Amino acid sequence: MISNRLAELTLLENPPFAQGFAAHTEFLGPKSMYLSIGVVQNDDIETTIEALVAENQRMKQHGFTQTELDREKANLLKNIEKMYNERDKQESANYVEEYKANFLPPHSAFPCIEYEYELFKKYVPTITLEEVNAFGKQMIIDKNTVVVVMAPEKDGVDIPSEEEVLEIFNEANAQTVDAYVDKVSDEPLISEMPEKGKIDKKIKNKDLGYETWILDNGVKVVLKTTDFKDDEIIFEARSKGGHSLYDLEDNINGRYAASIAQESGLGNFDKMELQKYMSGKNVRLNTYIRETSEGITGSSSVEDF
Repeated sequence: MISNRLAELTLLENPPFAQGFAAHTEFLGPKSMYLSIGVVQNDDIETTIEALVAENQRMKQHGFTQTELDREKANLLKNIEKMYNERDKQESANYVEEYKANFLPPHSAFPCIEYEYELFKKYVPTITLEEVNAFGKQMIIDKNTVVVVMAPEKDGVDIPSEEEVLEIFNEANAQTVDAYVDKVSDEPLISEMPEKGKIDKKIKNKDLGYETWILDNGVKVVLKTTDFKDDEIIFEARSKGGHSLYDLEDNINGRYAASIAQESGLGNFDKMELQKYMSGKNVRLNTYIRETSEGITGSSSVEDF
């Protein structure tokens, strides 16, 4: 949840860092540690340290919000549900990682997915905000804290000294910060659904096992059922065109338009609000503009399609 807050900061007009995340993870053997990492931009090491410390203090002083916890629990349950639904279609690498975690320190338990799924359904809904906030305060402590700055040795990069880093950290750590405000929206993604199309014609290809629908608006839909996954639908919509049709002066705009659109949210939702809205849903969607075509690709679970 702290990582989500750090990611939200990168969407500001003037973000304090290019990328940030936090984790409670293994260190050596049975020893674990909490860490916060920020990728500095514009060589501004001081601002990155201040922002990381401030967000940790925000959680320590005020805790998380109920809506943040609800989203995280929804994501946990959705992820374990997908693993359960795909339990017969697991890749070998997943089993290897489970074996390694079991035989090597910290010797994690290796139950079957059926057992794990029932545990998640039983206990995740019972996790309270008070418990999470109490654990968060235990993670962020004033002793055994290490600040690491990694930077290139080159002219023009002003790397603060050890004393300066400690001063920046201690000053930021001593500040009182405001509580986090969770900006969410209960608006629908689409305020008014477009009129549904009608199927004018169906064509079956028995040899290759797919069916083609011709809609009344001219769109051609090709459907093929496979047994590769038990809980995944993959789709793509494509039309002829692409950035080859743009004027030369719009060439760069055309090549990057799809990437910019994906960073811009959807409708009245900015990117972070959209991510919050989609919590607990297994849906992925991407847009593209290629040289001679444009379209969208995506996937979802059967339930969320």
